[in-house]
Amino acid sequence: MILALAWLLVTGALLAPPLDPYLDGVMVRVVLIQVPLLLVLGALVGRRTPDAAARRWDPAGFTGLAFAAGALVFWMLPRSLDEAARSEVMDQLRHLSLLAAGFGLGAGWRRLPFAARGGASILTVAMLGAMGVFYSRYDALVCGWFTLAQQREAGAAMLRASGLALVAFAALLVLTLAREHREQRRALAADSSS
Repeated sequence: MILALAWLLVTGALLAPPLDPYLDGVMVRVVLIQVPLLLVLGALVGRRTPDAAARRWDPAGFTGLAFAAGALVFWMLPRSLDEAARSEVMDQLRHLSLLAAGFGLGAGWRRLPFAARGGASILTVAMLGAMGVFYSRYDALVCGWFTLAQQREAGAAMLRASGLALVAFAALLVLTLAREHREQRRALAADSSS
């Protein structure tokens, strides 16, 4: 109950003034603070979903992964960023869809095959790095709502974040591989003893 209340308070604070306009006002805050926070908040709820319920609508975890990838790609498009900055309705739709994307990812991640988790992680790092290069090196303004200086700052920050994400995903995948190896050894030991 306390965790649910804390989640509601954090999510409500993130979606309402003064925090929402503060995050929406600068490009780097949108792409590297707000978007990841919304995904993580959604994933926290998704991870708490009972496995049997999540399996009904996403048996192997690929539906949540596909929805999350689609939502991320859509809301990282320059036109989508501009529309969300101009329109309160689009801004709230972005928030809700990213929370839902995080939920789907959190609910299905543990059922995804190891190779799919690794591939999704590598693609996320590659997309973040490619967008960082594009935003930091492109001489024209991509998003009409933000300034060229903000665009370059966001690009440089995305490049740094891609390096950090690579290390984090590699550590997570190694830990997951080690856990799955331990579980397989326990299952083999239980089978051989019975």
